[in-house]
Amino acid sequence: ILLAAPSLMVIRGEFAAIARAEREVSGLAPLWSTLKLVQQTQLHRGLSNLALGGQDDLLPDWADARQKTHAASQELQRAAIQLDNILLQEKITLIGKRWQALADRIEAQQISREESFRLHTGLVADLLALVDDIAIDSGISLHQETAGHYLKAAVVLYLPGVTENLGQLRAHGALALSRQEAGVEDRRQLAALAGSIQSNLSAARKALLLATASDPALLQHLQVPMAQALAQTGSALSLIDMHILYSS
Repeated sequence: ILLAAPSLMVIRGEFAAIARAEREVSGLAPLWSTLKLVQQTQLHRGLSNLALGGQDDLLPDWADARQKTHAASQELQRAAIQLDNILLQEKITLIGKRWQALADRIEAQQISREESFRLHTGLVADLLALVDDIAIDSGISLHQETAGHYLKAAVVLYLPGVTENLGQLRAHGALALSRQEAGVEDRRQLAALAGSIQSNLSAARKALLLATASDPALLQHLQVPMAQALAQTGSALSLIDMHILYSS
């Protein structure tokens, strides 16, 4: 795999801060479970692309990713019970069924890499929309305190965009490296994704700085994971620049 998806370290730190403030508790578990399923689906997408491309040496990694994604899906199904919203619970149930059907088709080799990527990406898009729905339904999106407002913006709006763009970057980049070539369209897509990552990351960093400025006590929870996440993302973008975008 070309890149590792972000570990969501910043998001973990933010949730600790939000939980410490005892705000919107009912929505935290479903929101966190949804974000974890986003991450696992992104990892599964990249490994599926390579496994379907004939890289049999990655089958054990793919099987491990499938097991972990299934576990994350089951965790979200359990967390959905905490939501007092039948429509959101039905959405979560449907997402679980779509994930299982996709995983079964990949295991049976009854799907192309292109369709696998499209269906995975559709699932991620719906999960990110679910993050927003849960934030609205639970009241997380209505934070009145300045620190909570900016933390919500980072968690719900900007950082999920960073992780998804990195996931797509990883999948496209890995495919280009497996072919040992990157065409004009490959480079265009990768450059667009890299630009979107930089934009979302800049917005997330600003939101986090505004949150910690409003509540300096948050800094002890967020300073280290913020620095680590920024370093990981910078390394990922540097790899793309070095090996694909500007390689000869």
